[in-house]
Amino acid sequence: MVYKSFFVSLFILFGIRDCIAQIELRSNPLATFIGNVNFSIDYHLSRDVSLELYSGLDSGTSIDFSSGLNVFQKEDAYQFRFSGKYYYAPFRGGDRVFSSLIVSHKRAKGQETSITGLDLNFTQNSITSGFGLGYKWRSYSGLALELSTGYERSLFIRRKNAVSNQVSKDHLTQQIFLIISIGYTFNRNMSQTR
Repeated sequence: MVYKSFFVSLFILFGIRDCIAQIELRSNPLATFIGNVNFSIDYHLSRDVSLELYSGLDSGTSIDFSSGLNVFQKEDAYQFRFSGKYYYAPFRGGDRVFSSLIVSHKRAKGQETSITGLDLNFTQNSITSGFGLGYKWRSYSGLALELSTGYERSLFIRRKNAVSNQVSKDHLTQQIFLIISIGYTFNRNMSQTR
């Protein structure tokens, strides 16, 4: 019920009469090439504001030196990221320089190995928030290219392994990301100037 009132509030805030249904579908081809498939859907509420839902699979390895145990971690995860974008002086509507606020959920399964040889399988749920900056180019034919960067920090992490089920502050993460995505814009009615 809270989600419905949130979206209704957004439509009232930006004005339903100014809402033009323009949708973009994008993907990051570099990440897809290395096996981390992701897609994003960007729904434009007006020329200046859009909501984006990003979904992606992520697999990788990392080494945690902060605990002093030199823990090697391998994980497979999926992530959903919701962001609200504001475009400064758009040319075709929903393009050029933008800033965004981000909230995301990530669920990971993996294995960590310490230097002592102890192997632990784990599952981890995390909620992060952050902000981003970027630039989007849109062609007259509807092709879209977006370059964005941002910062995310964990708000909450629940980590479960064979030893414990804990809400942890030890594994709070911070990350800087860079995304290059290519896609197509449907219903380009916003390309008309104001």
